[in-house]
Amino acid sequence: MADGGPAKKIDMNVISRIRSFEIFRSCPEQFLNEFASLAVLRSLPEGELVLQQGYVNDRFLILASGQVEVQIDGEQIALLGTPGDLMGEISAIAARVVSASLIAKTDIEFFEIQARQLIQRSLEAKLSSDITSIDSLRPCSQTKSSTQTTKPVALKAQTVNSPLHFNH
Repeated sequence: MADGGPAKKIDMNVISRIRSFEIFRSCPEQFLNEFASLAVLRSLPEGELVLQQGYVNDRFLILASGQVEVQIDGEQIALLGTPGDLMGEISAIAARVVSASLIAKTDIEFFEIQARQLIQRSLEAKLSSDITSIDSLRPCSQTKSSTQTTKPVALKAQTVNSPLHFNH
């Protein structure tokens, strides 16, 4: 793993469960493996708060079972109950406060991924893809001599409206 920690063993039950969700059915195996390696299965009893309106959220959540009530200012506006329903994804990825409270209407299970891990993996995959694309554009006859060196490009994070904004 890029964070220097030990690689997490991928649970095939987690992968098959995630794959069963409509949103992930057509995803490639490599994506599912990466996603599953970040996911932690959590459970909450009926009545427990999942996310609270007005608070900062740093978790991307996927409903696995049960029902979740969506409330704005204490008024129910929706009921989530389909395995694979996303919860808190916009606030987590956009680094915004939660726009609605989520309350377990029944006992629930959900997968949780820390947004910073998901963003980091996405950036690593994008950078790797960009490098591969650049390499594929080089003519076959062009090879680097052993005396050539390249300077690494450093990426600096810049706080703007999105945590995904980077400058070279």
